[in-house]
Amino acid sequence: MKSCAKCKDIKPFDQFRKRADGKDGRRNLCKSCEADYFTTHKCRHRLVNGDQIRAADRARYAANPDLKRLSDLRYEAANPEKKVAKNRAYHAANRASRSAYHRLYRAANHDAGLLANHRRRARKRANGVFIVSTAEIAAMLAKPCYLCGSAPSVTIDHIIPIVRGGQHSVGNLLGACSSCNGSKGSKLLIEYRVSSRRATLRLVG
Repeated sequence: MKSCAKCKDIKPFDQFRKRADGKDGRRNLCKSCEADYFTTHKCRHRLVNGDQIRAADRARYAANPDLKRLSDLRYEAANPEKKVAKNRAYHAANRASRSAYHRLYRAANHDAGLLANHRRRARKRANGVFIVSTAEIAAMLAKPCYLCGSAPSVTIDHIIPIVRGGQHSVGNLLGACSSCNGSKGSKLLIEYRVSSRRATLRLVG
């Protein structure tokens, strides 16, 4: 047992940090008092020298942008609620500029907007949303329409529609032409094949 030099409480040795040159190999302050001391000292030092500390931080981060990004990521991971509150406050204060930015982005990235809408619909229905890369989308669009087999693919179709429980995933996506995609709608593939066959028979008959 050992008595703390600050709080005067008698505590077990494991409540004191090790010190090689100490009389008994331990520090004089217990871990709790030592933590209070260093916290108070750091707060007082930052209060007195706040401008210099902030200037030094800005210079260090300007020279090491990756260090700044890493620091931000650590802070966001430790304070998720503060990150959400900050984002909400920013969007509320800049609603007009954010809306204008999103309109321009959707106009310049029509396909990305459609995919985002598909993800949102699948997420609302809890069907399952998985990452689909732009390279995978490009590979689908490079093939002919999977429904008619002749027209070029200009849209992405969910084989099992989202409204029927389909996932937004690579395994449930294929390229299709606008005509076939519009005709299929929310039908399952077997339903679409049957309706197409009936329509063809009516035309022939």
